[in-house]
Amino acid sequence: MVHSSHPTKLTMLPALHIIVDPVFKKKRIRPKCPHGICKQGCKECSPHNFCAHKRRRRDCRDCDPVFKKTYIRSKCSHGNNKSSCKECFPQYFCKHNRQKYTCVECAGGAICQHNRRRNACVDCEGIGTCIHKKQRRDCVECKGSGICQHGKRRAICRECIGISICMHHKQRSTCHECGGSQICMHGKQKRDCRECPKCHVHMCEKPAAISTGSVAGYCWRAIEGSQEPVTGTEIHNELLAAALLHKVEFTNADLDSFDQDFFYDTYIRVKNKYYTPAGACYGCARHERRSRIHGGEKKLHYWLRKQGVALISLPRTGAHKKKEMKIKNMLDVNHIDYVNDNREVNRDRTCESSANRPDFEVKHENDELVTIYIEVDENQHHSRESACELSRLNNLLTCFEFQRHLVVLRYNPDPFYVGDDHITCKELPRDQKEQLLLRELNGVKEKAADPDNFKDILTVIYIGFDCKCTAPCGYVHTERYKDQKSISEAHGKMGVN
Repeated sequence: MVHSSHPTKLTMLPALHIIVDPVFKKKRIRPKCPHGICKQGCKECSPHNFCAHKRRRRDCRDCDPVFKKTYIRSKCSHGNNKSSCKECFPQYFCKHNRQKYTCVECAGGAICQHNRRRNACVDCEGIGTCIHKKQRRDCVECKGSGICQHGKRRAICRECIGISICMHHKQRSTCHECGGSQICMHGKQKRDCRECPKCHVHMCEKPAAISTGSVAGYCWRAIEGSQEPVTGTEIHNELLAAALLHKVEFTNADLDSFDQDFFYDTYIRVKNKYYTPAGACYGCARHERRSRIHGGEKKLHYWLRKQGVALISLPRTGAHKKKEMKIKNMLDVNHIDYVNDNREVNRDRTCESSANRPDFEVKHENDELVTIYIEVDENQHHSRESACELSRLNNLLTCFEFQRHLVVLRYNPDPFYVGDDHITCKELPRDQKEQLLLRELNGVKEKAADPDNFKDILTVIYIGFDCKCTAPCGYVHTERYKDQKSISEAHGKMGVN
C-alpha cells in the first residue's frame, strides 16, 4: 500500500452534492452553490467566469481568442462546420439529404427500434430522458437545463427574455412585426389563413409546411385550372408521368424506381394537366414517413386513431387463419363443443411441455377417458419435419395430469397426391373433405364410450394427406402407437436419434 507524505486537507474541499442518476445507476459528484446551481456556472457566486456579453467567458467567441481560433479552425471553406458540410464530406449524407446516422428512413446508428433518436427515446431510456418519461432538459421536476427560475421553458419565458421571445415581447414565430415563421405571405397565421394550401391528409386542417429541402412525394395533386405554374421547377420523368395516369399515391418502392428528388414547388406535365407534390403539415409528414418504413405499424395505428379512424381488433386466431376458421364454423354449425387455440385442459402445469396448444380440443361425454384433438395442417405442414410433428404430438400426450388415450385428427385442407393422381378441390370439393373430417370425428366420439376400442396410447388419423395407394382408399389413413417404445422407433425411422 502506498502512503502519501502529505495529509489531505479535508477542510479545504468545497461542499459536495451527490447526485444519483437512476438511468445509469452511478454516482456523479458536482460542487453546488447555495443557489442550487453548479458553482462555476452561477453568476452570483462566480461573476468572474462571465464576460460583458453575459456568457461563460470560456465559451464566448468575442472575448476568448483561443475559442475564436478553435471556432475558426473548425469551419470549412464553405463557412460550415467541417463535420456537417455536405460539400466537403458527401459520404456522410444519405439520399434523403440527411446525415446517415440520424436518418430514420435509412435506419441510422442514432435511430432506435422505435424510429426515434436513441438519446431522446423514452422507451429506450435514452441519455436525454429522465425518470418522469420526459426530456431531461425540459423536465420541471428534474429542474432541467432548459427550465428557468420561473418554472417555464427558458426559450419561451418572457421574464427571462428567452431566445424565442422577440423585441416586441411576443413569440418570435407568431410575431407580425418580426415576420415569424408561422406568419404566411398574406400576413396571417398559417393555421388561420384560408388562402394558404392545407395538409392533404384527411381530417387534418393544419397548413401545409413549405420545406426548403426535398420532399418525399408520397402523394401528388393536380394543379387547379390545368395551367402551368408561374413559379417552380418543371421536371421530366417518364416513369412518374406514366404512373400518374393511374394513381396519385405511391410507396417507397415506387419512389425508388423514379430515381429523382422532388421539392415542394416541383411540377410535372401529364398530357394536359400539371401535377405537384401534395403538401402536408410537419406532424402528418413525420407520421407518414415513419408509417412507411419497417417497424412503423404502431406509429401508423396512432396516426389513424388521431385522425378519427376506428380500428377493430381481430380475434387472436383471426383472419390470417382462414382455413382454421372454416373448421371452427363447421364445428359451430354442428353444435360440437371445443376449445380453440388454447392450452390443454387437465394438463400438468409443472411439465415443460404444458405450454403446447392444439388447434381444437373437442369436448365430449367421455373426454376423461379419451382426448380428441383436431389439427388443421395447411399443405400437410411440408415446411416441418415429420419427426418434429410426431415430437409435438408426443409432448401433448405426456403433459396430461392423468394418463389417457389421445386421438389426433390431422386435417389437410389443401391439395394432395394419391399415388400419381393430384387431388384438388375439383376432384374432392372442400365441403366433401370437411364431411370426411366430421364423419371420422363422430366415429371417434362413439367409440370413446368403450375404452377397449383404444388400446393404443396415441392414434393419429390423417385426412387428405399424401399416400401411395393405387386402389381407392377414401383419403383417410390411421397410424397407431402402442407405447412410448413404438413412438421412439418411429423417430428412428424418420432419422431422429
